[in-house]
Amino acid sequence: ECGKTSIRIAADADAETLGKWWNGVDVMTHAGATNGLSISMDEVIALTSSSPAYVFMLIEAMANAAVLKGIPSGIAYKLAAYAVSGSAQMVLETGKHPAELKDEICTPAGTTIEAVKVLEKNNFRYAIIEAMEECTRKAKSIGEKYL
Repeated sequence: ECGKTSIRIAADADAETLGKWWNGVDVMTHAGATNGLSISMDEVIALTSSSPAYVFMLIEAMANAAVLKGIPSGIAYKLAAYAVSGSAQMVLETGKHPAELKDEICTPAGTTIEAVKVLEKNNFRYAIIEAMEECTRKAKSIGEKYL
C-alpha cells in the first residue's frame, strides 16, 4: 500500500493545499501531531518524506543477512518487510515508546539483546540521526533557493 507518507499528499495537492502542507501545519494537524507546535517542513521532510529510503535500506540489509544464512531472497525480503510493518504497527497501536517495546522484546541473555548490542556498537542510532540532520540541512538549502 502506498501513500502513507507526506510524499503522497504532495503528489495530489493543489497549490493552496501544497502551500499549507509546505508550512508544516496542514499535514501534521491531520496526523494529530502538532498539538499547537510550529513545525518546520525541513524537519518533516527528513522524518516522513525521505525516511522510507532509510527503512528500505534496513529491510534490504535484514534480507541480505537472511540470504547470507540460506533463506531464499524472495522470502527474506517479505519477512523483513513484515517485521518492519508489524513493528511500526505496534508503536502506533500500543502508544508505547519504541524503547519500551524494544526492552519488552529483549530477554535477558537472549538473541535480541545481543543484536541490539551490535547495533549500538556500530552507532546505528547515530547514523540515523546524522542522516536526518543532513537531510534537513539539504531541505533548508533547497528551500532557500525558492524563497
